[in-house]
Amino acid sequence: MTVRVTPDGQVVGRDTFADKPIVDRVIGYGVAAHEGQLFGIANQIINLVVALGLLAMSIAAFVMWSRRRPPGHIGIPPSVRDGHLGGATITCIVVMGIVLPELGAALMVIVLLCALTNPGRNSADKS
Repeated sequence: MTVRVTPDGQVVGRDTFADKPIVDRVIGYGVAAHEGQLFGIANQIINLVVALGLLAMSIAAFVMWSRRRPPGHIGIPPSVRDGHLGGATITCIVVMGIVLPELGAALMVIVLLCALTNPGRNSADKS
């Protein structure tokens, strides 16, 4: 609820949750659900189960990776030898960078770091 008050204490307006635009109300419900305030203790238990599930999946992924990786190696696929990425890969990266701006910024930082740490790598490999 928003209440507008004059400097002398007179209430000149009151806006309730129902008076807000639909987008503001939907966002308000989403924030309440995310913070565990929408359905009380049931909402908090659901959020706890989801958080514990994500934690368990992260731990399980690390355990599975460590069991399957070759001894003495990190277990990642080899990099592309000529540094050439396919058109579909580039398109996917660009689209995801536009749709998710923080991902796009992180990808730009990675590209800059790779260019700074490996100057002339591609030109030396091609000749």
